Amino acid sequence: MADDVLDALLSHLKAFGTPTVCAAVEALGGGLQEGGFTLSQPYCAFRHMDPVVGFARTAVLGRAPAGHDGNLAYYAYLAQGRHPAVAVVQDRGDAASGAFWGEAETAIHRGLGLLGCVTDGGVRDLGAIDPRFQVLAGRVCPNPSPAAVVGFDGPVEVFGMKVAPGDLIHADRHGAVVVPREHLAALPEAIDLCRRREEPLLRAARAGSLGLDDLRAALAEARAVR
Repeated sequence: MADDVLDALLSHLKAFGTPTVCAAVEALGGGLQEGGFTLSQPYCAFRHMDPVVGFARTAVLGRAPAGHDGNLAYYAYLAQGRHPAVAVVQDRGDAASGAFWGEAETAIHRGLGLLGCVTDGGVRDLGAIDPRFQVLAGRVCPNPSPAAVVGFDGPVEVFGMKVAPGDLIHADRHGAVVVPREHLAALPEAIDLCRRREEPLLRAARAGSLGLDDLRAALAEARAVR
């Protein structure tokens, strides 16, 4: 897929919520397999922010080994590769130790061009996070974490979602999904199909009164949509 076509497609997908994208993948017959989406709702820093759509930069947090000299190699990795990008970070540290994500880390990631992060770790400094950087996190905690990046550019699992480096991620306040590359080009049409199939049901349900005959007719109309 040409770069300009891909960029236009990613921009288009930002107009739709993550549940709609999931439904479209199902409509394409791909079926989101186990591990293809988050299984529980993360804490969302900016609930009314548009969805973020980008390629995964993956990392693992844990206790810093002896001689660890900071996260500069990880930051260099973030700056490389295709953008837009989203950090997907698995936190293997002690949950009681605090939050890795705060004002500084979100500012660094935003400065390196990332749109947001999906992590099962903690977040803090809620009032100081750049509102252009979305955070989906496992918890809110005021204490800074001593965790460090102990691995990156490898497979991770966050909220039951399995992510490989470079996977396309669509995320909003509901959670996140890995968009199968093989279905990417067909997604706009599939989204349109899902919305058109829902329209007869919503119209009947919101008409003021809903009888079984109305519902039966709406279901038949929805099934006829192609």
